[in-house]
Amino acid sequence: MKAQQEVLDNFNFSETAMGASELLNITEPGAGNTVLLAISAVIQGYRPVSDVSSLLTRMANDLKEDGSIDNPELKSALISHAIYIDPGKTVQNLKNRLTDEGTSVEIPEFGQYLAQFISNTAFIPEALIAYPQESSLGLNILNQDNSEFKTGNQTTYSMAAETLAGIGLKIELKVLEAEENLVWGIRTDHMNWKISAFDTDSRTQTFEVLESGKPADLKISFLRPMQIQIKYIEGNKEQIRNIQVVQS
Repeated sequence: MKAQQEVLDNFNFSETAMGASELLNITEPGAGNTVLLAISAVIQGYRPVSDVSSLLTRMANDLKEDGSIDNPELKSALISHAIYIDPGKTVQNLKNRLTDEGTSVEIPEFGQYLAQFISNTAFIPEALIAYPQESSLGLNILNQDNSEFKTGNQTTYSMAAETLAGIGLKIELKVLEAEENLVWGIRTDHMNWKISAFDTDSRTQTFEVLESGKPADLKISFLRPMQIQIKYIEGNKEQIRNIQVVQS
């Protein structure tokens, strides 16, 4: 029970009545089973089996010292995946897999415990989706450090993203200030992006990664000065920022 309590403390679940570890079952309701599923989901994250095994070994070695996860890389690895987890989707996927195997299950909803871990932990996350400063197609408009761009057909930029398998990515560009709707041009030979038509009513266009885990990129040029809102939809997370296009 001491080892179990140490794990619970590290995930901020110390007040939860768990029961004996060997009796817990994530296919049945109950607080202890739900907490086990939440911890299991965080450890699994979007990792391949080999990475999960390595993570478990590193956690066991770290906990062995003083019952606490002290390694900054381990802390970051846990919270970084946790914030991208969609509990409802995870539960449904687990139900589907076990039902296909002929097992009747009642998977507990663990969202409240996942939220508790995310809200209370001091672990510091790192982004699992990267937007490089630039790519072979030019300066990347998705990179947070790039905020001002110039007009002109000969002045081209990139929309480059390095994604993680299992985490979807959608980008929405919205025109905030411009007199006309002909605002940017996109090369047709783009890589791993599904591109919508430009919506003249909302003045938006969406770009969705076709296959997560593979890089995505395209070449874009701006036709007139304007302000653009970029919405990043990474799995179940959203963030927004604005960029400015000035006359070249």
